Amino acid sequence: MPGATSEQVGETIALDASLTSEILRLANSSYLGLPRNITRPVEAVESVGLEAIKAVVMALQFFG
Repeated sequence: MPGATSEQVGETIALDASLTSEILRLANSSYLGLPRNITRPVEAVESVGLEAIKAVVMALQFFG
């Protein structure tokens, strides 16, 4: 979705439980080292960034 906001992407991710799980797992991973526990897809998109979210979604589609 060109021009989509983090809020819109997060809401779209929230529609798919398995995708939500993977995105939240990434956002809360020790690799990113974020100082808080992220519980909502919108927060994950804002913390990780749209490009990283796009890469994760593409990888999950490829391997799924």
